[in-house]
Amino acid sequence: MAANVVIRLIQVHMCIVYLAAGAAKLQGSAWWDGTAVYLTLLTHELAPMDLRWIAARDWLWQGIGLAGNAFTLAFELSFVFLVWHRLWRPVVLAAAVVMHLGIAVSMGLGAFSLAMLIGCLAFVPPWVLRSLIETATGAAEPIPARGHRARSGG
Repeated sequence: MAANVVIRLIQVHMCIVYLAAGAAKLQGSAWWDGTAVYLTLLTHELAPMDLRWIAARDWLWQGIGLAGNAFTLAFELSFVFLVWHRLWRPVVLAAAVVMHLGIAVSMGLGAFSLAMLIGCLAFVPPWVLRSLIETATGAAEPIPARGHRARSGG
């Protein structure tokens, strides 16, 4: 029972973090005029690589900037509502992976992105994680759940 309470607390915490981040972004003028992502990509202190080529074409930086702004705001503001619905959960978690991989690559914030994605794992059912681990490790027999012994063959 304690594990269930802890998982629920992590889930609620993740919802609060994303909602607060989205609400804070709404207070910034760069998020309203569509330049926040573009300006972040061109900030040399944040970008681990030279992304000035984005500024070469107006349509390119405007497209990337507006799409990045819209995606980030839509994701962060809707996470708290959509992640609780079973049909939307995989879409929302996939969007989290896309967003945090983008943050890790474009801003060099790999540890932050990893921490946020680990927090998002609280929304993944244990049987799905077990199945992924079995697939990744090539386990011949299913990994037994905690408190259950593996069946012996004979």
